[in-house]
Amino acid sequence: IEALMPVLINESSRGRTSFCSIRRSGPRGGSRSGPSKFCHVCWNDSPNRRKMTCTNFAKAKGSYRKVICEVCLRKHLPEPEWPSNDVTIDVMTCMHCRGICPPKSQCSVYNRVNKKKRAYK
Repeated sequence: IEALMPVLINESSRGRTSFCSIRRSGPRGGSRSGPSKFCHVCWNDSPNRRKMTCTNFAKAKGSYRKVICEVCLRKHLPEPEWPSNDVTIDVMTCMHCRGICPPKSQCSVYNRVNKKKRAYK
């Protein structure tokens, strides 16, 4: 929760005081330090699904936030690469970093949309 602090910006000629709200220093509203709550592949945000956070999350100090739910992990990865236990699912490199995202993943959809936008320019 970001705290907004009222700040006096000026006094008008009629003696009215104008205030505006400014953010205190800290992370911006859109940036988060934790992993995303949405699966990169199916876009599901259910708290009941276990999600795998990529090992690059720790390396990027929170700027890389992709997660993949266990359902998508098992659906889109070959069986020998499935996590064998709870520890493995937390330390895997994600499909996006490996370059094997399925066609309906967020990055694939964004790439298609951006190509269409560039074609119209």
